[in-house]
Amino acid sequence: MAVESSMGAKCAAEFVGTFILMFSVGCNVLSGNRVWGSTSCACALMVSIYGLGGISGANFNPAVSLSLGLSKMLSGPGID
Repeated sequence: MAVESSMGAKCAAEFVGTFILMFSVGCNVLSGNRVWGSTSCACALMVSIYGLGGISGANFNPAVSLSLGLSKMLSGPGID
């Protein structure tokens, strides 16, 4: 039986996941290393999805979450 996460926990998980992804992108831009840029972003996204996906659904893009919620393709408490 799964326990439903609160809206605060979902928002915090989305914030942390988005921060991790944007931080890795920013560090890759600053380092200028093209070889490991995509690999590090993929690894950061994979870790965020496995770690936080059970809490928030792991969209990690507020624009995607908002558009899916408005089009009723993403349902759930606090989104409808």
